[in-house]
Amino acid sequence: MNKYRVWFVINPPNEPNYCSVESPEKGADFIKEQIKSQSKIPSIFCNAFGLEIDDGGGWTEWYNEVGEDVNEAFDLED
Repeated sequence: MNKYRVWFVINPPNEPNYCSVESPEKGADFIKEQIKSQSKIPSIFCNAFGLEIDDGGGWTEWYNEVGEDVNEAFDLED
């Protein structure tokens, strides 16, 4: 089982979707691909993304060593 997963919500407040990834870098790549592909779909007017880590006790939001989430750490925000 992978220890990282990307979550994404299309048109919040819909339920999140999840995709397992191997690392924060792979998670950022996946998010970039989703942003690009979802931007071409007219029915998607909003989306949200994040990265979680399985810390052995459940899934929690991932932050790097300076406290940035995946969006900040990999400059994914507009």
